[in-house]
Amino acid sequence: MARLARVTMSMGPYVAHNKSIQLTILGVPVRFVSESFTGVGGTTVYFAQNQTPDVLAGDVGRNVAALETAVKAYLQSIGETRFSVIGAVVTGGVGFEQGGSVTLRAKEYRDELNLPYALPDSGDNYVTASGCTNNPPQTASFLKTDVSCYGSTSGDIFLNVAGGVAPYAYQWEDGPTTKDREMVIKGVYRVTIADSTVPDALGDDHPGVVSLEITLGEPTRVEVVASVQGQSVTVEVSGGTPGYTYTWSDGSTEKDRSGLAPGTYRLTVTDANGCSSSVNVVVSNFRFYFSRNPVTLELAAEDVANKPNLSFLCELWVEKAYLSGEFEKVTSEPLEHPADVLGTTLFDLRELLDAYVEPHLPELSAKSVVRADAVFRRFFLKYTEKYGSPAAVAPYTQIDTQYVLCGGLDTQETLAGTFFSSYLPNRKPFFTWDQPEKGVYTNQPEFLYFMPNSFLLESFTVKTKVRFSDGTSLITDAYMQTEVRRYEMYCIPVGHDQIGVGVLKENVSVKSWDVYLVDQDGAVISETRRFFLLPDLDERRRYLLYTNSLGGINTLVTTGKAKLKLDPDTTTLERNLLPGTPATRHEVEVRSKSAKATLELTTGYREPREILALQDFLLAERVWLLENDRFTPVLVLDKNQVPLDEAEDVGYLDFEVQLPRRHRYTPQLRLAGYYDQTSELKPLEL
Repeated sequence: MARLARVTMSMGPYVAHNKSIQLTILGVPVRFVSESFTGVGGTTVYFAQNQTPDVLAGDVGRNVAALETAVKAYLQSIGETRFSVIGAVVTGGVGFEQGGSVTLRAKEYRDELNLPYALPDSGDNYVTASGCTNNPPQTASFLKTDVSCYGSTSGDIFLNVAGGVAPYAYQWEDGPTTKDREMVIKGVYRVTIADSTVPDALGDDHPGVVSLEITLGEPTRVEVVASVQGQSVTVEVSGGTPGYTYTWSDGSTEKDRSGLAPGTYRLTVTDANGCSSSVNVVVSNFRFYFSRNPVTLELAAEDVANKPNLSFLCELWVEKAYLSGEFEKVTSEPLEHPADVLGTTLFDLRELLDAYVEPHLPELSAKSVVRADAVFRRFFLKYTEKYGSPAAVAPYTQIDTQYVLCGGLDTQETLAGTFFSSYLPNRKPFFTWDQPEKGVYTNQPEFLYFMPNSFLLESFTVKTKVRFSDGTSLITDAYMQTEVRRYEMYCIPVGHDQIGVGVLKENVSVKSWDVYLVDQDGAVISETRRFFLLPDLDERRRYLLYTNSLGGINTLVTTGKAKLKLDPDTTTLERNLLPGTPATRHEVEVRSKSAKATLELTTGYREPREILALQDFLLAERVWLLENDRFTPVLVLDKNQVPLDEAEDVGYLDFEVQLPRRHRYTPQLRLAGYYDQTSELKPLEL
């Protein structure tokens, strides 16, 4: 324990004449002597006593005050301020003053302030003394080395201790009792250092304990985010000390990569300080997803045994406006899945993504290629691990940019995987299940939807091979589309009047036309679809457009006589007719009246394969009825259908669609007049 130099001069109830104590103050002997007067001569200081030996209880306080005054006077005479002088009177149990003391105490830990003392006189009623010499406390300092790299155990702390009484005992807050700490992580370290001084009755000015708080810092983490799009990887690095180098597991030292084969690559990024961070970059076979089929992210952790409470976090970001580059996080909090015993999990994002895509309904007068932005979206997934106790979130290290398309395959075909593994790359289809050869009428709207499936495709041209009634044929360029990107969806009008094949040869009718696409180099990049012209027999035709399961729009033509049915629904209020009520007043008042309107239709005769393919129509979630110059949304009502009967030819489908509810009657109005009028009917001219 640390003590300041001091001496305590004690006296009894009275002090006889010529009793003294000699102190050595700053190397000078000073003798304090009891006398009946106060004065200073040489180095002898006199203090008065007004107490005679035959008085049992007297003026002890004056004796104490006299000695305290004498000591203070001497210190003042030599200009010394590094001592304190305190007098005290001791009172007995019955109130008598039993004695007192004057303590001279140094204010600083300095050996020159030690106070050697001597008691030359002896006998009764003299001044006694006790004291201690300067014993400064131990002091402690430290040298530290901060952690060199984020998360490493390269920090050091070395203590320097002096003063007090060796040996010293060390107690670190986190448990160790060693003097120094080596190879530790970043953090705040607290240590208590105790010396070996034994407490005694003199008291302690400072306990022999010193506490230090040492903070070890570290540089920021080298954070690596790999954005994967198809076979290309773009790397973004932050943190650490700039001046990064890149090492890939396949030997490359490039920052960004392209043309990578599917697989898992290990990327290590090292900063200028030699600190590194490694991430796995997974390159998958780049593909798009259907919004109604599983959109999955399968994750697996390494070193599972050292990751307690392991779970995976996933964020979904969607680009709501295509090519804006602004992706919005649509999960307010990360999705979290616990890992299984193998350290894996599977996320399925289909329900979240399906809300951001919708069918593309073409313009009625469309006669050009249109990118169908509503039917697809770009999105990316950010994911990471969370583990530990308490669990901590690791940094996000990979971003996978993908495309999602409105639609979906049947469950069994989804599980089989043949659409992406063989059908899509081999057939190069338009996105429809219509028959490859389809009979159409001249005014029948038809659309084909095409998705570029190559990063090398820059543009495409829509080709038509037209066959005429005179036996000749002609290949023409119907449309050209530039600046295309993989997995975009394009709507191509291909009907007789839309594509303009009827005007290619004057006075020569068209028999059929083929539609296919070529790339910028003239190579065919799609299947071929053939449309042959049906004769116009002046039957009543209606066209229904419906969403197919692949995200495109198909056209179904119905022939034959339709039946419109109304099922009214009335809300009424009955009233009592009081005397005096007008006779024209209704006893039952109609508060509201509307009607459920349905239309019974038939496809007319179709080939069995056409009827079978119309299952797509029966399952369509969105259907529109083309009425004159507008699309009317309708609902195909549920009905048991037989698209295939191998015992007999089915030949047609009868079905019923529900029209928008009728609240008031208004005929469809056109510029020419009512729906059944022609432009020749004019208002009467008077």
